[in-house]
Amino acid sequence: MGVSRPSSALELHPCVWLGWNQFVLSDKHLPAVCIQVDLMTHPGGSHSFTPAGILKGESGKNDSYCLCSWPAGPPDRQDNFSVRWTGHWFPGETTCEIRLRADDRALLRLDGENFLQADHSPQGVTRTVHLSPKRHRFEVEYSESTDTAFIFVDWRTPGGSWGPLIPQTGDPGRELDGWLGEYYLDQKFTELAYTHIDPFIGFNWKDSGPFERAEDLPTLTWEWSHSHDRVLSQFISNRDGAVRLSFSSPGGTPFTLEGGNTFINLVPLEGETIRFYVDEPVTWSSSQSRSSNLPPSHLPPLNHQDAERISLEFPVKAGQPIRLWQPNEEHQTGSAAGQSIAQARASSQNAQFQIEGDFSRLNASLAEKSGWWTDVLLSSSAMLASSTESAAHPGETPSPEHFTPAQVQGLIHAISSCCHLFFPGSPALESGLLNRQLPLLFKTSSPAGIASLQSALDHWSTCCQNNPGEEASPPSPPVCQPAHIGPLSWRTDDLASGLAQVVNALAELSQIVKTTPDGLGFGLGNNSSSRMTLKNLKIGDRLWDISSNQWGARFEDKSGGFIQIDAVSHIKDLKVNKKGSWIADLEISGNEGRVAVGPSERIRSASWQKKPLLLLKGKAGEQQGKINGASGRLEIRFASEDETILPRY
Repeated sequence: MGVSRPSSALELHPCVWLGWNQFVLSDKHLPAVCIQVDLMTHPGGSHSFTPAGILKGESGKNDSYCLCSWPAGPPDRQDNFSVRWTGHWFPGETTCEIRLRADDRALLRLDGENFLQADHSPQGVTRTVHLSPKRHRFEVEYSESTDTAFIFVDWRTPGGSWGPLIPQTGDPGRELDGWLGEYYLDQKFTELAYTHIDPFIGFNWKDSGPFERAEDLPTLTWEWSHSHDRVLSQFISNRDGAVRLSFSSPGGTPFTLEGGNTFINLVPLEGETIRFYVDEPVTWSSSQSRSSNLPPSHLPPLNHQDAERISLEFPVKAGQPIRLWQPNEEHQTGSAAGQSIAQARASSQNAQFQIEGDFSRLNASLAEKSGWWTDVLLSSSAMLASSTESAAHPGETPSPEHFTPAQVQGLIHAISSCCHLFFPGSPALESGLLNRQLPLLFKTSSPAGIASLQSALDHWSTCCQNNPGEEASPPSPPVCQPAHIGPLSWRTDDLASGLAQVVNALAELSQIVKTTPDGLGFGLGNNSSSRMTLKNLKIGDRLWDISSNQWGARFEDKSGGFIQIDAVSHIKDLKVNKKGSWIADLEISGNEGRVAVGPSERIRSASWQKKPLLLLKGKAGEQQGKINGASGRLEIRFASEDETILPRY
């Protein structure tokens, strides 16, 4: 069968309302195809495919590059490990009690001598000691075989309360508070896995252990790019194993799937056949057979228990990509598809939004997640809308199970603000985020995740009610962080709790920079000493770098122009109109400020308070001038008069 070109762009999207490992492939002429992705690895002799939750997501809208990964099995090690902690303690001359509690076994040495030993001891062992006024070396060795695992090292003065013993580690003059921990993948301290500075020794791992970091989990990553109206994708596992793709139809609309050793054909009732290549031989399986070929087969409806399951499997080697892509003249081989994905990845990373300075703590929760979660919600909500339209009876509305109407509106408001910051020009959200549909996306969220999101929405509502000129109190942390919901191997970024971090971070950032009906509003408050840089902020069709500190602010259109304003205490508003004029309403500290603009060859005119502003040649590529007065409007006109840089929303 020949390769047919699709008549419209095919797109791949995560669809969390169907399941964490569910994705939807859609095209104008192709009914929605649901793809479930599972990974089989072999830790501890397990040979079963395991679905799990989304661990990480990135979305670069400029280059249509997306990535997601999820842990697909338990950690490499939950039992049979050991840890050695060392540190120096200098409490001064004192008499104190030291207690050691552990299961399985632990030994504490003081200045090289065995001091305490605990073996399956919840109550612990205690010993009183008189310490001389010098640095004392502490060493704790802990080993765990099976079942429950915990260890605690405490101290107190006679008659006082117990508290964690916190030594220091590192060379003299460069000490850090805490214990230097060495974590081993055996009980005899020989196979070192990693080292870590632990603030204290107080761990209750229960039936788990310290090896639940991302790198300790068998993880599958799927990254893809929408390039030339094609989907180019590849799978990468950090373990040897096999990937299984299971196909179904969410809407129950029939279409045909057929495949061979290295290709997949999707044949809709109307429209042209769409073909995918796989650069690794696959095995097709159904409830009745396994083969290297699949004859034309109608896909079952999603979640239909009695329907025949159709899937393909292919082996993966740790770190080696397996490509699944739509071929065309440019992408006839897997390596060519991989090169295009790598280019899209690099371009997306170079244009990735970042927050630096005093607000860099928002990077993980906002810059790295906001675009992804917004994209996931919009895609999932659109799918949910299409699937519930036919299912609901006329006039019947599913009731929100978790959220009040005010919280639903808050959620829509928060996602709308995310879209304005990260997806300018998006279509109206009302069509995709209807009140009766949005809460359904969170039916699979954990109670802790729901509580976290409700808390974030309540704080968001408070921030939205604050007057723009008032200082906003910092947001309270989410009730539940993803890593605290449960073992990392079973519950990772729950949708609700992941979005809660985004909403909380957005509430804080919205007090500093926000979209307004006229463009971009920016302000740090009077006499603020905060320092912040927003890099690669996408506004309109351009990327901007915006930085500020207690002396002023700099706005740079990365395609050319910039303006730097010193001695400014407050920037009430900044916008760029269709004539290419940059207009900033400012408050000046000390009644005098300095302005630098560039590049020089693009500047046509400058004014302050509607009067011409004298600009003199400054450093290479810029012109400088002075502004006077407590407040006023600065306008810089650049050469390009037919571009809209900051659109009206």
